[in-house]
Amino acid sequence: MKKLLIVALSLVAVLFVFSSCHKEDTGLSGKVTYSVDSNTGSLPSSDIEAWSAIDKLYRNEIGSISGITYNAKKYTMEGNYDKCDAAVLSACKAAEAKAAQYTLTGGFKLTVDAMYDNGGTTKEIYSHKFGN
Repeated sequence: MKKLLIVALSLVAVLFVFSSCHKEDTGLSGKVTYSVDSNTGSLPSSDIEAWSAIDKLYRNEIGSISGITYNAKKYTMEGNYDKCDAAVLSACKAAEAKAAQYTLTGGFKLTVDAMYDNGGTTKEIYSHKFGN
């Protein structure tokens, strides 16, 4: 009876270890390409300088992420998709805080999209409207 209990407990422990490892490996990984888009719409000419500075803030913050590369207005990162997205989202939040210093008479929307190499899935991971 004691042997059976030991075997059963060992089996439970082994199953727990394998299920824990499996959960860590379920996150998708690969290459993610990020694009930054500023939809200026009918932004007044008086706001162009502020728009340009805000756009540059975002691009600089994203470009400063460790492991990210930049090519033709696209940023590429490899790794776990959730971790890559979290790093880019954090950079966007930092840029948003810095952009608060700018005042606009008009408004525009800035978005960051992620395209995953697992068949071309695209997802908007960040969006913020500046001004009116």
